[in-house]
Amino acid sequence: MNNEENNELSLFQDEREFDEIEDMEEESFEDEDVDYEQILKDIAFEVLLENPGSDRDDWEQKLIHECGSEVVDCYGNNPHEVYSELHDLWESEYYDHKTGLFMDYQEWALAFATEQATSLYHELVYLREKLDL
Repeated sequence: MNNEENNELSLFQDEREFDEIEDMEEESFEDEDVDYEQILKDIAFEVLLENPGSDRDDWEQKLIHECGSEVVDCYGNNPHEVYSELHDLWESEYYDHKTGLFMDYQEWALAFATEQATSLYHELVYLREKLDL
């Protein structure tokens, strides 16, 4: 291989490395746009919907044990801070875009107290979609 071919090969490798760096920068930029709190709020709502009769302690444990990475992404890994933030989340409002209803998580938990209540919720969602509301 002559010097000119070596230079071309080296240049190609440098360009490929540069492209890889650009890809990594784009991925990290995309991560900055992620709303971890909204993701956790949506998951927290789904946990209540999928577990009728849950109280705050049940809900917190499910979030921590089944959705730990999302909890850490949002609140970190200090247990005292996590429980404090989850307590605040429990008392905060959640807007359910499927029904158009605002309630705090505690109220959603009461609304989903039984299997029958969650069935009614699913029926409401179905009818809203059917009526295109």
